[in-house]
Amino acid sequence: MVDEAIFRGTIAIQDVVLPVYRRSIYEKLATRVDGRLSILTGRSDDETGVVTTTAIEGADYTPVDARRYLPSPATLIWQPGVVEWLAERSPDVFIASGNVRILSTHRARRWARKRGIPVLGWGLGTMMLASGFEWARRPLRNRFYQGFDGIVAYSSRARNEYEAAGVPADRIFVVHNCIAPRPTEPAPARPSSFVDRPRILFVGRVYSGKRLDLMIDAVARFPKEDRPVIEIVGEGPDRDDVAAYAASKLDSEDIVFSGKLFGKELTAAFDRADLFVLPGLGGLAIQEAMARALPVIVGEADGTQDDLVRPENGWLFDPPTVDHLHHLISEAFSDVSRLRRMGDESYRIVYEELNLDQMIVELVDAANRIREMGISR
Repeated sequence: MVDEAIFRGTIAIQDVVLPVYRRSIYEKLATRVDGRLSILTGRSDDETGVVTTTAIEGADYTPVDARRYLPSPATLIWQPGVVEWLAERSPDVFIASGNVRILSTHRARRWARKRGIPVLGWGLGTMMLASGFEWARRPLRNRFYQGFDGIVAYSSRARNEYEAAGVPADRIFVVHNCIAPRPTEPAPARPSSFVDRPRILFVGRVYSGKRLDLMIDAVARFPKEDRPVIEIVGEGPDRDDVAAYAASKLDSEDIVFSGKLFGKELTAAFDRADLFVLPGLGGLAIQEAMARALPVIVGEADGTQDDLVRPENGWLFDPPTVDHLHHLISEAFSDVSRLRRMGDESYRIVYEELNLDQMIVELVDAANRIREMGISR
């Protein structure tokens, strides 16, 4: 039960930066810690348009000026003062980012384990995205993951990847990465037919990894009279390039760039859409769309989509090609009544199964269980 999810003691959490969406996670977690919740992150350099914040209500927050070495994607990070921060907090459980490129995590982990403090890694899986020298890189990554006393996996796919990396199955805890709380309002009602042209929504950072070119090309293949409208919510380093590409493929009335939206304005964007499409990397916005009863089409995303997207509420498209995405959008809009039923199923999944409230229950359970198990040998 949610009301029984309590951690009694101190939890220390280290992360790369503090995105605004994590604030709600940490503040919700703080209400379930009977003791102290301490957070340390680096400050964001806003390289890919990550929206960050600087405060967490109910938690002790320490931002540090991280040092970065080498260009992306080989960037190495050192967060100074992590060991001193841990020594001052003396946590019962230390939760550290499972990002192998944060060099200071190695030192902090050794310090904690020598003092009998169990260390949980957390992340989206082994994330072997870049090619080259995999034969050498994979063993190093596997040793890094095996060095934790346990791993919080954000999805079922991540759990399988950590187990394949040699982490014992009983020390892997699936905590579904969610930002959408359990809905408190009924699912929004949408008409049984399209009032105007159907509307596709994208929400997220606007950069190359999101593959917005796929969505633009897929929509451009529709005849003008049948072409859905795209609304893009978000900003990022490639916003101008994406807008220029869209202008070369679509008419001005076919696509809307709404910028960053929050609160009621963001909710309104979800509610005026008929379909949510995430063609590339990411994943958290899928839950927000589902909480507003939208069916979804999701490409590569971040692994969390495997648990969220099912035939009853959406489509996973692989291979990520223009032809495939065009086909799925056509199929989605070919039957409005089916599309609305799929949206209702999206709402049910977020309401009953996968939401921020349930994530906190799973995270607290993982912290309690690793404290009981102690450090691994």
